[in-house]
Amino acid sequence: MFKFDERIKKYEARCKIVDGKGGVVSIDPGTRIYREPGRGQFFQHWLSDVQEDFDGELIPFEWVAEYVGVTRAALHKRVKKGNLTVLVYEMRERVKGVLGGSRERMRREYKFVPKTECDGWYSDLCEREDQSNKE
Repeated sequence: MFKFDERIKKYEARCKIVDGKGGVVSIDPGTRIYREPGRGQFFQHWLSDVQEDFDGELIPFEWVAEYVGVTRAALHKRVKKGNLTVLVYEMRERVKGVLGGSRERMRREYKFVPKTECDGWYSDLCEREDQSNKE
């Protein structure tokens, strides 16, 4: 049976969690997506903290579908339902508009998924396959 990674509590304890947008780390409503906005120079610090919280067992989001053996659509569906934890760093930058105004925009997102959750999902899929083969 699939279980969420318990080390997320360690991550939550380190961060100030806020529902919706804003704050240090926010959770997208109805999901397990943890978003942390920041500038480019803080990404390395964020990544080392997250790797430490999860003992270096994180998989880049882009690799998860291949690692588990599912389609990208199945991956996105699972994330939307709140059945997979995703840690996101939103790299932001300040830009000037044509009329001289200044605003902040997101430049890039870096997403990671705990390896234990991917392994659990794969095990569930293998169990279903075995049961369907037995029937």
